[in-house]
Amino acid sequence: MDTILRGLDGYEDLGLVYQAIKAPIDRAAREELPKRQQEYGDKLAAIYNERFTREEQRAMGKRDFMQISDGRWLSREEALSVALNMGNEGNLEAVYSGVASAKDQLAREDVRLIKDSLGKTDWDFVQDVWDMLDFELWPLVRDAQKARTGVAPQKVEATPVVTKFGNYRGGYYPIKFDSGLSFRATEQQMDEMAQQVRFGSFAKAQTRRGHTIERTNSGGNPLNYNLSVLHSHIETALVDVTLGDAINDVSRIITHRDFVNAMQRTGNTWALKAMENWLKDTASQEVISSHFLSKAVRHIRVGFTMSKLSWNVGTILLQPFGLAQSIPDIGYRNMMQGIVAVNPTRWMGDNSVFRQIEEKSPFMRTRGASFNKDIQATQQAMKGSGWLEAVMESIPGASRWSQGFAEKAKASLMGGIIATQRVVDGMVWMGAYQKGKQQFTTDSEAIQYADSMVARTQASGIFSDRTAFERGTIDNQTRQSEFVRLWTTLGSYMFAKGNVAYEKTAQVHWRNPDEVFKWMHDMFMLFTFEAILIGLLRNMLPEDEEDLPGYLAEETLYTVMSTMPIVREAASALGGFQGGGVLGSFFNDVAKVKTQAEQGEVDAPLLKSLNNVGGVLFKYPSSQTNRIFENLWEDMSGDDVEIMDYLLYREADE
Repeated sequence: MDTILRGLDGYEDLGLVYQAIKAPIDRAAREELPKRQQEYGDKLAAIYNERFTREEQRAMGKRDFMQISDGRWLSREEALSVALNMGNEGNLEAVYSGVASAKDQLAREDVRLIKDSLGKTDWDFVQDVWDMLDFELWPLVRDAQKARTGVAPQKVEATPVVTKFGNYRGGYYPIKFDSGLSFRATEQQMDEMAQQVRFGSFAKAQTRRGHTIERTNSGGNPLNYNLSVLHSHIETALVDVTLGDAINDVSRIITHRDFVNAMQRTGNTWALKAMENWLKDTASQEVISSHFLSKAVRHIRVGFTMSKLSWNVGTILLQPFGLAQSIPDIGYRNMMQGIVAVNPTRWMGDNSVFRQIEEKSPFMRTRGASFNKDIQATQQAMKGSGWLEAVMESIPGASRWSQGFAEKAKASLMGGIIATQRVVDGMVWMGAYQKGKQQFTTDSEAIQYADSMVARTQASGIFSDRTAFERGTIDNQTRQSEFVRLWTTLGSYMFAKGNVAYEKTAQVHWRNPDEVFKWMHDMFMLFTFEAILIGLLRNMLPEDEEDLPGYLAEETLYTVMSTMPIVREAASALGGFQGGGVLGSFFNDVAKVKTQAEQGEVDAPLLKSLNNVGGVLFKYPSSQTNRIFENLWEDMSGDDVEIMDYLLYREADE
C-alpha cells in the first residue's frame, strides 16, 4: 500500500495522500496496538499459568476430559468454554436454545454435569477471565465508544454462578456461533470484524441489546466452544480501541464522493479498490481460517519457515547484505553515518544505541517481534506448548531445569536472525533519521521517515504494512487466503526490494542521462551487488573471468524474478532448485523419502529426506542439521571440509 500511495503523491516522502491515509494507521498499528497486545497477552498468559500447569495447557484440546449424556466426549477447553457462557443470562440462554439442531444442543443435565465436573482451579480460571473482560478490557472499549459517540454503552449484567466450591460472580463473555469449517465462514468472520471496527459496532455487541441480537442471529449453528473465541475477542477489542478511530477517519476519506470521483477521473480506480481491501484487512487484522485445508497449509508454511531458518547460520551471515537495499533511498553518506552510529561499541549498556533508537521510535521498540511475517507466525506457533517442552519435561526430576532450558532453546531458534536484523534495522534507521532531519522541519517527521524507510526497504510483518499477496488478498472475493499466502513464504524481503525497484523505475525520465545513470546504479545495488556478495560468501563466482558477466547477468535476472510472487518459483526452477513453492518443496521431499525407502537401504539421502519432512511437520531446524551432518560425514570420510561449509551452503571447490 505504501508504494501505491507514494505513487499518488508523485513519490514524495511523507506526501499528502500518504499522510492522510497510511500515516494514521501506521501510528496506531505500529505503536499503540503492539503495546496493548503485549499487555493483554501477558495478562492472559498469567491467568493460564496461575491456574494450569504446562502439561494441562497442552492437553486442553484432547477430548477425554468428560462424557455427556449422549455419549460425546468433551475436552477441558470445551468444558471451560461452556462454563464461560454461564456468567450471564444471555449466554446461558444461547447455550440451551441457541441452535436449531438437537444434535449439537446441550441439555440442561449436560450443563449441570459440566458445572460439577470442573474443579475449583477451573472455576477460578473462568472467573479470572470474566474479571479481565469486565474490569480491564471493557472500560477501554466503553471509553473509546463514549469518545466517538458521546454516549457510554451499558454493560451486560453478570449473573452469579452457584458451584460446589461456592458462588462465582459471573461476567460477560462473547457469544460466537460455530458457522462451520467452510471458507465462506472465514470470509463472514473477516467481514464481521471489519464492520464492527469500521462502523463502531463492536461495543454495541457487548451491551444487553447487542447480546440479544447476537443470540438470535445463530443461523441454526451451535455455540463455538473453543477458547479461540476468547483470544479473538481480545484481539478485536484491542484493534477497535487502538485502530478504530484511524480506520473510521480513513474510511470517510476513501469513500468520500470527491475522492472517489478524483480517483476515477485520473484512472486510479484500481488503486481505490486496493485501498478498500487493505482497509478491510487492517480492520479485521489477520484471520486464521478453521477450515482443515487452510490449517494444514498454514502448518506446512510455518513448519517450512522453522525448518529452513531456525539456527541457520547462513541466513544470519547474509543479513547484513540487506543494507545495500536501503542505499538507493537514503544514500551512501547517510548509510555510512548509520553504520558508524550502530557500531559494536554502542550495542551494550543502559545508554546503548538501540535504547536510544527505541526511546525515539515505538515502532522500533517492537520491531523484533514484527519485522518478518513468517518469523512472526513461527514465533506465535512456538508459544506455550510444544514438542520440546514435552520432551524436556519427561526427564525425571528435572522439571524446573528442563522448562528453563526448553524456553531458552526455543528463543535461540530464531534468536540469531532477530538479533542480526536488529543491528541492520538500527543502521538503516539511524541513516534514514539523519536524512530525515535534513529533509524535514520537525524531529517527529524525521522519526516517521526513518520508521517508514525501515519498513519499506527491510520489509515489515505488521499486517497493515504487508502487500496484498502477503495478506492473502487478491480481490474483494479472495481475501486472507492461506493458499495465496503460501506463495509468499520467506519472500517479504524480496517483495520489498521489488517495490523499491518499481518506485525508482517509475520516477526515471528516460531522456535524462543523469537519471538513467542513477537508475542503473540503483538497480546494481538492488540486484547485482548482493549477487556478488552472496557469490563470494558461498564460493559460487566462476573462476574464469570471461564467465563472470554471464553469471552476474543470470543471477541478476533470477533476483529480479524473485521479487514477484509465483514468478519467483520459476526463478528457483531455472536456477536449478526445486520449483513449486513451499508445497512443491515439501511434497518433493515426501516423494524422495518414498523413493529412497523403496531401495531398501538406510543411507544418507534417505535420512536427509526424512529430516526435511520431519522438520516441516514437527517444526525443528532440519536445514541446518542436515548441513552439519552432511559435512561431518564428508569430513570423517577424508574429504576436505572447511569450517564455513558447516555454517552455510557453498559450492565445492573444483
